[in-house]
Amino acid sequence: MNRPPLTSPGWKSTGCNRDLRSTRRQRGAVLILVALLLPVLLGLCALAVDVALVFLVRNELQNVADAAALSGAAKLYSGEGGPIDEPNFSAAASTAGEAITLNRSIGVELEDVTVASGFWPVHGADGPPVLTTNPGPRDVPALQVTIWRGEGANGGAVPLHFARALGLSSLAVSASAVAAVAPVAAVGAGEVFPLVVTECLYQQYWNAAASPPGPKLDPSTGLPYVLRIGADYTYQGCKAGSVSSLESDVSNLASLQALLTSRNASLLKYGSRVWLQPSFDESFFASIDACSGGGNGQCTQVVVPVVGNAEGHSQVAITAFACLNIQRASWGGENYIQVAMTRNCIARNAGGAGINYGVLGSARLVL
Repeated sequence: MNRPPLTSPGWKSTGCNRDLRSTRRQRGAVLILVALLLPVLLGLCALAVDVALVFLVRNELQNVADAAALSGAAKLYSGEGGPIDEPNFSAAASTAGEAITLNRSIGVELEDVTVASGFWPVHGADGPPVLTTNPGPRDVPALQVTIWRGEGANGGAVPLHFARALGLSSLAVSASAVAAVAPVAAVGAGEVFPLVVTECLYQQYWNAAASPPGPKLDPSTGLPYVLRIGADYTYQGCKAGSVSSLESDVSNLASLQALLTSRNASLLKYGSRVWLQPSFDESFFASIDACSGGGNGQCTQVVVPVVGNAEGHSQVAITAFACLNIQRASWGGENYIQVAMTRNCIARNAGGAGINYGVLGSARLVL
């Protein structure tokens, strides 16, 4: 049987040729699409690789800035090279700068940093918070650390790779942190001395409008007023304070004396209630005198609760924390504890933001 020639009208072509031509057209379309989308694909690569690198460096710099700011702010009231009651900005800035040099960013040693010192509004501000050298009464000492990688600083800007196809070869990155020491609203175990003072005593003898706030000065001496705390001492109708057994209602001498060193057993904060113990053995005053500034100095500067009322044997709420300088104590006739208001007690285990009666917490990040 003879078949018709391929060109014969009687020969019908299959779909193979059509499929082949269609496949070739599709391949050509895909190549065109890939060429058109290549910049987008490169951009996605840049996003996946280069942006991740930038974020890595940004996080590294932020961690370094945070650590440097905290280490520097911890020196504000260390007493190194200056009085304990005034912030030592010079020591703080020097410590922060040294901390920077101990770190790296993707293998590059860090050394370029800006450290600024001043006061920070931890209780809020009318606008964006800024560091200032002209503080208000509620501003607190602070340190701001800014570190960056850019032209001529810390190894230069962060080098990019895939983004070069888009004309971007590097990117400057920076980070900033502010650490401050602020008044506290809560104090942890082992920090609070078994003594309370009244709010009205601070309203009379504390200068809350000063920058920073501090004790009012006696015109006759030029020093903070000397006050006595005991059952019979009042000032302008205001009871000075009382001995306290803190969280527990104990009045025996051994338990009270133990509190001179162990202090509060649990966290105390605004609103926590403490016990007043106006009547107790006078030997307790002798124990306080022994550890006062006139004794071995172990309880010279202490953190005490501030309360609204210090009358009788009762349980009262804490309204603030204050810093007292215990100069001496008297017993055997007149029983009292002689104190002066002062700043700045540093409560290492503390938190919150409270009224500034001289008690500050450890350095913490505020930005």
